Amino acid sequence: MNNKTILITGGSKGLGLCTTRRLLEKGTQVIVLSRSEGELGELLATYPKHLHWLRADFADTASIAGAFEQVKAITPKLGALILNAAQTVPMPFAQMKIADLEQNISVNVTSALLCLQYSLELLRGGRAIFISTESVDKPFPLLSVYAATKAAVETTFNGLRGELYQEFKIQLTSLRAGYMADTAFGEAWPPEMAATFFKLAEESGSLRAGGSPMPTSRVAAMIEHILELPQDVTINRLDVRSGDSF
Repeated sequence: MNNKTILITGGSKGLGLCTTRRLLEKGTQVIVLSRSEGELGELLATYPKHLHWLRADFADTASIAGAFEQVKAITPKLGALILNAAQTVPMPFAQMKIADLEQNISVNVTSALLCLQYSLELLRGGRAIFISTESVDKPFPLLSVYAATKAAVETTFNGLRGELYQEFKIQLTSLRAGYMADTAFGEAWPPEMAATFFKLAEESGSLRAGGSPMPTSRVAAMIEHILELPQDVTINRLDVRSGDSF
C-alpha cells in the first residue's frame, strides 16, 4: 500500500485515527478530511510528507466540495476511499425536530455519497470502504435513525456496485463494525442523555449482545485486509464484531 494515496473521512479520532496511523506506518500517503484536527497533531509532525489534513464540515455540502478541490490539488489518483465520518447522537424519536433529522441525514448519508461521487475519477481502479455499524440489524435504543442512515448507504452501495465497477473499476465494500473501545462514541453527548442511553441499552440487552468493546486496531486491521486484496477480488460486506458478541 506504500505506493497508494488513501483518503479517510473522519480520520482524526477513534477508528479513523487508528487506521490513519497504521497506514502511515506502512508508508502510505494519507489524506484525512475531518471537522477538526482532533488528535492528528503528533502524526502530522511525524509524517509531514505523507499525511495531509483538510478541514471539512460534513453537514455542509459546499465545505465538502471545497475539500475535494483541495484533494485534487494534492493528488491525481486515490487508491482507496474510506468513508468513516458519522454523527451519533441518541435522542427519543418523539423529541426529534426537523433539524435533527436533517443533520443525521446530511452527515451520515449525503456526505458519504457526495464524497464517493467526488472521488470517482480519482478512484478509478481503486476501492471505497463504507464504515457501517452492527446496529443496522439491531438498532440501539435512541439510535434508530442513526442505524437507518447507515442502512441507507449500505443499500446504495449494493445498488451501485455493478455500475461503478463497470464504468470506473471501483470495488465497494461495507464494513459493519461492532462495539469498539477508544472511539469518540458518546464523548460529546449531554450527560443526562448519555446516562439514559446506556441504561436503556443495558436493559434492552443491546450492550450484552455487542460483547466486550474491541480495540479499534482489530477493525483497522480488517480495513487493511480489504485494501490489500487483489483488484480482481472483492468483499461486498464484512461484519467485524467482538468474539463474545451474539
